[in-house]
Parts: sequence; structure tokens; C-alpha cells
Amino acid sequence: MDALIGKRIRLRMCEVSDLKLIARWLRTPDQSEQGRRLAPVRLPELRKLHRAGHLKSWFLVETLAGQPIGFAMHYQTPKTRSRSVDVIISERGLRASSYDGDALELLCALVFQVYQVDRVYAEVLERDPYSRAEFRRIGFEEYKRALRQKLAADKPSMVVFCRLAAETWKHRIAADGSPLLSVVGRPTSRVAEAGFFPGGGALQPLGSDAAGPIDSFAAPGAGAGDAAPDE
Repeated sequence: MDALIGKRIRLRMCEVSDLKLIARWLRTPDQSEQGRRLAPVRLPELRKLHRAGHLKSWFLVETLAGQPIGFAMHYQTPKTRSRSVDVIISERGLRASSYDGDALELLCALVFQVYQVDRVYAEVLERDPYSRAEFRRIGFEEYKRALRQKLAADKPSMVVFCRLAAETWKHRIAADGSPLLSVVGRPTSRVAEAGFFPGGGALQPLGSDAAGPIDSFAAPGAGAGDAAPDE
């Protein structure tokens, strides 16, 4: 599978020529509230990960006219029959365009169809109203909060954990239709590796109002751990 085509955007599998742009986006997270959760990954490290096959589940987000506007990924969680997804729209002026929601819908369609998971998990900054609204529109439920320690010059940030059940997704598709218009390239099949997530900043459990303890795990190749989506 080389690309997923939606109504306004497409997700194209990352190529070596895309890594320089992604590295720039990861170094300038101020272009995206969502991007503030990620650790900067330098270009040589991205190239090394690409050669090792750890970026097979990374996609460049493009408009249908071919303009690159961000990137998306899905990766394995500690729980069985589940995966996590992430979408970063990095170009300025596009945060309120709902492109991140369009990309998220395509990614969920891929993960539910190909990986046959029971749930999809995601993380969003509490102070990011645009992304939170898009997650809720698609059907994600917010179920936990945690404080992510500061990265570089940024302040500690509250993150909200979200989950989307397969049954909720099926009902939404039945009502609204699939956001996936076509798949370009080879037939879609499972990616046999866990996927790389550039998680940044350790997570701290909240007080007694938290929905339970927060454990951390490191995705393959990731320096900092991300929160396990425990129930």
C-alpha cells in the first residue's frame, strides 16, 4: 500500500526524500500544538530508522494537490488487539482546517480494516481545542489525563488520552460512509513491526482524580516512553 486517498487529503508512505521535511517539523513543534508532545529526532537518526524498516507505518499527509502539510503514524501498544495513532499537521495556517481530522479518519480506517483491532488509542494536548474537537467528532472518548514533563524550553503540558472502539467506528461508518475513497499501490497488508513513536517527556500520574496508575513504555527506537493506554 503506497497511499490512502480521502476526500481532501491523502496519506502517502514516507520515503527517504520526505525525511528532511519531517526532521524540520520535529525540530519546530511550535508550528503545531500536537507536535509539542514529540521529541525532536535528527535527520541521521530518521534515515537510520528508515533503513531498518521502523518507519513503515509513517505517512506523509498531503493535500490532493500534492502539498505536504504534516505526517501521521500508527504503532503498537502494550495491549493486544489495539494500536495507537498520531497525526501532526505542521504547516502554519492549517490548524483550523480540519485536515488533521481527515488524516485521523483515514488512519483509523486503515488500522481497523487491516489490523482488526478492538480499539484505537490517541493522545492530545488538553490546551489544543482544534484537535480535541476533531477527535470527538470522529468518535473518540476522552478517558484519562496525565502531565507530560517539559521538553526543551516548553512548559509541562496536560495530555488527554482518547480511545475509539471498533463498534463505535462501525456505527459511524454505517451512518456516514467510509472516509477512505481508494488505496493506491500494492494490496494493503499488515506491517509486521511495531512502529516507531518519537515520544518525548516523561508522563506523571495525576492525583486521586486520575482514572488509575499510568505505566510507561518505549516504542522501538523511541528515547522517551509514552503512556500505556490502560483502561
